[in-house]
Amino acid sequence: MSALPPDLRCPIQLRVQRARRIGVLRAMADAHFINADRATEYAKGCTATSNPDGAASWQRMSGHYRQEAETFRQEADKLERLQ
Repeated sequence: MSALPPDLRCPIQLRVQRARRIGVLRAMADAHFINADRATEYAKGCTATSNPDGAASWQRMSGHYRQEAETFRQEADKLERLQ
């Protein structure tokens, strides 16, 4: 992060900083979507082995991962519109 206030940085620095942030947000979103898919698979395994408590827990985790991923994706989309 630059020591200068945002209004004193040059436009190129701001674009580069935004581009990096967009990349990080997209990578975090991808990782969370992958974890959500994995949690869904674990939930299916729990259902197949008659473990409803485990299935419910993994489904909640999957939902949380997806919600976080969507938040990251929306933030990246918002920053891209500023580019």
